[in-house]
Amino acid sequence: MVSGDPRGNGTSRCSERRADEADSDVSDVCAHCAEAGRWPVLLTKIGDLLRKDYDWSKDVSRIKAPTLLLFGDADAVPPAHAVQFFELFGGGKKDGGWDGSGMSNSRLAILPGLTHYTIFSSPMLASTVTPFLEAPMPGNM
Repeated sequence: MVSGDPRGNGTSRCSERRADEADSDVSDVCAHCAEAGRWPVLLTKIGDLLRKDYDWSKDVSRIKAPTLLLFGDADAVPPAHAVQFFELFGGGKKDGGWDGSGMSNSRLAILPGLTHYTIFSSPMLASTVTPFLEAPMPGNM
């Protein structure tokens, strides 16, 4: 959950939630942060994170495990950027071929009409993820 406190000592009731609260609704955490006056701290940390320049391309290209990249077409990540990310995994470089031998072990799914807020409640999520998870691992076919 949310970590750190306004005094900067690295502790917070938000990060000290009990196990029986683990399944609590996110709104409970938000309410706690609002009650504790921590919204400015949280938003400042998010802003700081979003302003940092980061380039994961070298690290991502080293991942060899089958990977499914899943985005909504109205997500914060533009579809063109999702495609570039997919290419870092070796996907989209060439035609997969009739037999699939030209395909990488990564997949890209851009689901229509969804954002990163709505994607989790869409039935398209399960119907997209399930075949990927049930597919045989490369080398085990």
